[in-house]
Amino acid sequence: MSGIFNDSKIFVDMPLRHPPADVKAAFDALPDHSIANLKKFLEENFYDAWSDVKISAPTDWKANPAFLKNIKDHDLLSFAKDVNGIWKTLVKEFDHSFSCSECFSSIKSKYPFVVPGGRFEEYYYWDNLWIVHGLLVSEMYETALHTIHNLLDNIDKYGFMPNGARIYYLSRSQPPVASIMVRLIYDTIKDLPEYKSKAQDLINYGYPILKKEYEFFMTNRAYEIELNGVKVVLNHFDSDESTPRPESYKEDVELAEEHPEMNSTDMLKNLRAGAESGWDFSSRWFKNKSSFASIKTSEILPVDLNAIMLLNEGNMAHFAELKGIDNERNYFRMQETIRKMAFTHIFYDSEMGEWYDYWYKETDIYNINSHAFYASNFAPIWAFG
Repeated sequence: MSGIFNDSKIFVDMPLRHPPADVKAAFDALPDHSIANLKKFLEENFYDAWSDVKISAPTDWKANPAFLKNIKDHDLLSFAKDVNGIWKTLVKEFDHSFSCSECFSSIKSKYPFVVPGGRFEEYYYWDNLWIVHGLLVSEMYETALHTIHNLLDNIDKYGFMPNGARIYYLSRSQPPVASIMVRLIYDTIKDLPEYKSKAQDLINYGYPILKKEYEFFMTNRAYEIELNGVKVVLNHFDSDESTPRPESYKEDVELAEEHPEMNSTDMLKNLRAGAESGWDFSSRWFKNKSSFASIKTSEILPVDLNAIMLLNEGNMAHFAELKGIDNERNYFRMQETIRKMAFTHIFYDSEMGEWYDYWYKETDIYNINSHAFYASNFAPIWAFG
């Protein structure tokens, strides 16, 4: 809150030079919180932000992947080559060798990963879906496998994949797209002789972990509706905490202070839920479309999240079939069928020919506010295949 940093994320990404208890004791011993004393404290107790992030040259990068041969236009070909070359600058790894194990906010991963870049020097959950698409086009199959294995390792450890690979993201996830990545990678490499066994290993390792993630969303991000005598569980975004986000601490505190008329606990919880959505931020989540403080993400059943869950149920049924587990295949097929029914009865507007988010706590708000145009309105087309 001192204003030393113009971005709250910088501070929480600075590794500690000493164990946390020692750094706290040093802070408590400060004679005052003047800018000069705070800067001195930071210099003595912290490394620069992102000191724990190192370039990791991908071993499977190709200068001329096959897709380039299909580009005839000279300018487009030059552009595509430049984009393909960016992989070499975006593959990173965390280095925790220079300080104590508790001195980092980054979550150590077994394999290198791809970062978005800029202020985001860690990997994020659903970003990796689009990254994996690109890696496979660039024939970087090993890096794609590293990407999904890092995600699966985290799901196995936490029960869900955090928003990103930092400990301050542990109160929330992001759209659960791991099963989509597993299927995409599996389908791409399963017939390549050198990757056939790795494709099967991915299914064997990934399937039980993906079941953990599915259970997390069906338990902790769930709302039950009864349709035609059938209980249907649909999903929403949420968070386990209702405090300012560490990476946006100053911004969240100031927003709450600017709106004393709002329930700050509820607002902060819904800011975190909005970040879980990946749409951070959009008026899609606002009760009053012109007021950020009216955010109510956790009270909405989003079309796109439920479309992703539908895809997950189809993928899980497919994986169970590959493994010969008939009862689990049948279970996920049934869940898929039930959710499709919900898309017709809950989300679809036959007059508009679109699917809309459902405000399950306030149906009057649903009727007034949700009938806005967002790309997510058409996510079911993608999910239904």
